[in-house]
Formats: sequence, C-alpha cells, structure tokens
Amino acid sequence: MEDLKRFNVAKLLRGGLERARGRAGFGLIEPVVGIVLMSIGLLAMAGLALSVSAFQQEAMVRTAQALAGQELLEQAQRSPFASVVSGSDTVTIGNTTYPATRTVTQLGPWVKEIQVTIADPSGKTSRTYTTRMTTPRPLPPP
Repeated sequence: MEDLKRFNVAKLLRGGLERARGRAGFGLIEPVVGIVLMSIGLLAMAGLALSVSAFQQEAMVRTAQALAGQELLEQAQRSPFASVVSGSDTVTIGNTTYPATRTVTQLGPWVKEIQVTIADPSGKTSRTYTTRMTTPRPLPPP
C-alpha cells in the first residue's frame, strides 16, 4: 500500500513538473501584452488630445469672428442712417486682424439691411452676420 501511495505521489509530482514546463513562457507574455495594450491606449489618448487642441483653436477663431462681426454691426448702428454704406474694413481682436466686408441693402426709405462677412486670417472660413437698421419716419404735416 505504501508503494502505491509513493507511486501516485511520484506520478503527481512528475505531472506537475511537466505542466510547469509547458507554461514556462506564460509569465513573460502577460506583461508584453499589457504593455502593448497600454501603448495603444496612450497613443489613442494622444490623438484625442491633438484633435481637442484643433477644435479649441477653431472655437477661438469663431469667437473672435463673432466679436468682430458684433463690433462692426454695432458701429454701423451707431452711425447716422445715411452714412451706412457698403465697403471693406478690418477689425483687430487681440493680436489678429480680420478682413471684413460690409454689404448694405436699402429695403425701403427707412430700413437698411446690413450684412457683415468676417473672414479668418488664413482665408479658410468666413462667417456672416446680419441686422436691420431703421430710422424714425418723419411725422406727417399737421
């Protein structure tokens, strides 16, 4: 009986060693796979950071264009009705100068439509802003 136990124990030990030899490289593959997956994740995050930066730059240009358009429209509305005419202008916001085109359309004797188009300095995009300007109608004679 003791020989039978020894035989089984020896057989179990041999089987364990054989299994351990078959999995010898498994401990090294796990960290390599983890590093590869981590690298892919970090590259994806870097790409995301770059695209966020590009979107932020575009948003800053749009905001500056909106400020420039608002300034030109307010300037036109502060001017006397007869002096508001079509033309070209530049507006400086911060350190950047934006080219602008003002188109004035007479809609009636007392109404003008003012359309301001602001281009970004690179010429890639432009934004158009529109408003209407009125002047008081003269009172009819008594």
